[in-house]
Amino acid sequence: MRRTLIILFTVVLVVLACSLVSCGSGTDKGAETTRTESAGLEFVSNGDGTCSVSGIGDCTDADVVIPLRSSAGESVTGIKEWAFKDCKTVTSVFIPESVKTVGRFAFYNCTALTSAVISDGVETIGEDAFHGCSTLASVSLGEDVTGLGENCFYNCAALTSFTVPAGVKIVGNATFLGCSALASVTIPDTVTSIGDRAFSGCASLPSVVVPDSVKSIGSEAFAGCAGLESITLPFIGAKEESTVPGEDVFVYIFGSREYDGGTKVESWYTAGSGYVHKSSHYVPSLLKKITVTGGEIVADAFLNCAGLTEINLPDGIETIGEYAFAGCTGLRTIRLPETVTTIKQYAFAGCSELQTVVLPETLERIYAYAFENCEKLNLTLPAGIMAVGLGAFTGCNSLSSTIVVGKYLSLIEPKAFGRLPQLTGFVVDDKNVRYFSDGNCLIEMETGKLVAGSSTGTIPTDGSVIAIGECAFEGLVGLTSITIPNGVMRIGYGAFVDCEALASITIPASVTTIDPWVFVGCSALTSIHYQGTVEQWEAIDKGERWDHQTGDYTVYCTDGEITK
Repeated sequence: MRRTLIILFTVVLVVLACSLVSCGSGTDKGAETTRTESAGLEFVSNGDGTCSVSGIGDCTDADVVIPLRSSAGESVTGIKEWAFKDCKTVTSVFIPESVKTVGRFAFYNCTALTSAVISDGVETIGEDAFHGCSTLASVSLGEDVTGLGENCFYNCAALTSFTVPAGVKIVGNATFLGCSALASVTIPDTVTSIGDRAFSGCASLPSVVVPDSVKSIGSEAFAGCAGLESITLPFIGAKEESTVPGEDVFVYIFGSREYDGGTKVESWYTAGSGYVHKSSHYVPSLLKKITVTGGEIVADAFLNCAGLTEINLPDGIETIGEYAFAGCTGLRTIRLPETVTTIKQYAFAGCSELQTVVLPETLERIYAYAFENCEKLNLTLPAGIMAVGLGAFTGCNSLSSTIVVGKYLSLIEPKAFGRLPQLTGFVVDDKNVRYFSDGNCLIEMETGKLVAGSSTGTIPTDGSVIAIGECAFEGLVGLTSITIPNGVMRIGYGAFVDCEALASITIPASVTTIDPWVFVGCSALTSIHYQGTVEQWEAIDKGERWDHQTGDYTVYCTDGEITK
């Protein structure tokens, strides 16, 4: 019997020991029963049985533990503003669950403070609460915190990581400004607003994800984040549907203040009056990857952001705005979502390193100069494309040697495929009712206008061509000679501009008009073979500077010669 009692007693002791170990193994926020509460602190009564800590008093503790009750027996529910201002001896602070609010400037300039544990129960941390706590490296926040005041952790230069509590809706102005060691921050999907300069000067932050719950981002929110390599945003600019010029572009969140590790980006925007405003912003030089999860890609969205190499766009967008990616010289590849129907003018102009653009089948229209001078670009037009604008692909020197024109393509504006020296011809879908290809040239059926030629082009002689279109052979540096057949009546504006190797051309007597700038820059031109008389040649209506910068040439007519 005695042996049984001993065994039972032993079991009870083991269970009690395990229970004690279990109770003591929680987080710091639940471990206040193991801490020795600090004595000597000053309190001020709230008059309702509660009180707030108002000062350090006679307390000499380096590790301050705020008590649950004051010496008068009142429950401690707050820390008053300025309570620990300039306390140079406090190295850590523990705030229990009885406290609901930490007041403004409560720990202002506590330069020796290295850690703060704020228990569940604390709801609000006031403005500038830890402002200037330059050695504060660790902050543990309870789950009940719903408010972080402006400048809350201003210049906490030793803080390395921070998780915003799930109850917080607003990250206020300058909340983490100057937290230069901050290398990790987690923003929950409860946050709806990020204030001005909220993370400004967080130079060690390599990446940040702003959740879709955020509806507004303040000016310079990420200014001076020199170490930033990637960022995920719910939209571009200040908010999803910003109507304020200059606040709807990517650089808005980085501001105009110069800093080490920032690259100057020149941009502009047009105000309602039509006046063009120029501005300079500084984007982190290391920033390469952008992911946008919502909103629209409006005009000038990423204008001149030359350092970006990867941009991921959200599903659902329909339009790529004008100049949206113009001057993004580091961008190498981009996939446009399947919902995109329109690419506006100059959208990707000057993206000199852009090699691959995946165009969706939903794409209907590409506007003027959308891909101008994308020298390394190679892409395929989707089957459903309906319109390609003025100069859309001019200067795209790596574009496929053969352009495929789908059955729905009904509008190809002048020099849409201009200055493509590698271009050898066109393939037109048999069901296309607007265009056909012959002699490696693209021709409009109804008007008989040759819309685009190629360096190997031969103009058809069957009478199907009656006009050479505007800039039809522009910049084809491999073109050395060409014969315009009888029946053609007009040579359009700039038709052979900058055909530098063109030495000889045959023009029929049927031509009555040579528009301005037709042979400008044809520096090798020496022979024009005109199949009519000198009088007929003189009678042709010739536009301004039709033969500007051609050098010397001879017009060989059927009854004589004319020299320049």
